[in-house]
Amino acid sequence: MLFLTNQRTAHRASLWLSVVALMLALIAGITYTPTLTNVSASEKNKSSDKSGKEKSKKSKDKDDDDDDDDDDDDDDDKQDDKKLIEQQAKAEKERKKAEEKARKDGSKTTDNTEAVKAVKTPKPETAKVAESKEKPVKKGKNDEAKTNTVQSFSDDLEKVFATVETEPVPNGGDAADDPAIWVHPTDSALSLIIGTDKTGGLAVYDLNGKQLQYLADGEMDNVDLRGGFKLGGQEVTLVTASNRRTNSIAIYKIDATARKLENVAARVITHGMAVYGMCMYRSAKTGKVYYYGNSKTGVVEQYELFEANGKVDAKKVRTFKVGSVVEGCVADD
Repeated sequence: MLFLTNQRTAHRASLWLSVVALMLALIAGITYTPTLTNVSASEKNKSSDKSGKEKSKKSKDKDDDDDDDDDDDDDDDKQDDKKLIEQQAKAEKERKKAEEKARKDGSKTTDNTEAVKAVKTPKPETAKVAESKEKPVKKGKNDEAKTNTVQSFSDDLEKVFATVETEPVPNGGDAADDPAIWVHPTDSALSLIIGTDKTGGLAVYDLNGKQLQYLADGEMDNVDLRGGFKLGGQEVTLVTASNRRTNSIAIYKIDATARKLENVAARVITHGMAVYGMCMYRSAKTGKVYYYGNSKTGVVEQYELFEANGKVDAKKVRTFKVGSVVEGCVADD
């Protein structure tokens, strides 16, 4: 019979031995008083010692396994570092060969496409991973598919480059905001670009981007223009803008000869709400010119512009609400 060396089995064995002894005593006619006790202290100590040793042994085995895992990780890191160093050395060697070949061919390495393609140096991110001894994160198939889709979409887009750039406005940040283009009636090369400096005023540029005029008249957010307005017996082009500093309508005319703006507002025409953006409209039926002022609350105000003693005045003819923020707008003349 096999007895396992744990406390519960030892206790059961003691009980069974006492029962067997009692039965033998009864058969032999001997009076026997059994003492049913738990496992002795020495047996308990022995069992506890053995159990403790087994636990200690298991803990030690676990620690050894962890140490082995750490050693394996260190070995992997060393192998990664070694491979990286070898790749860098190989890349440097190939680069020098490419440079030498380029010199022999009589051209610079930077201009030699084949030489540049032949050199593949490790990316900075790879070097950082090696320094920190962290393994790079592996991307799944889904991540690669997303990357390929974005790259493919980017490749299909047409790249647009600016051929002319206007001189910067006096104020920094995103102050340069909204433009309007005036086409000269007889010579398109003399056309103008009128742009807003939403923290300072209006700027006038030629088609080469050179600033011809700057009007520090307020915080002009949007600008628009319409021709065919009769002023002083002549047809002129009106330029209006939303002045957020004074909450008013800024009104100018274009001097085609001087190629500059002239303030022709009869008075300070204020809005009934906090103005944001704006646009203009000229009725094909009546020839009247209108100004639309917009707001962040969705309120839109329509003004009719008219001549008043050689200047331009305005009267509100309609107010309506669209329910959300309105800034830029355009009217279909």
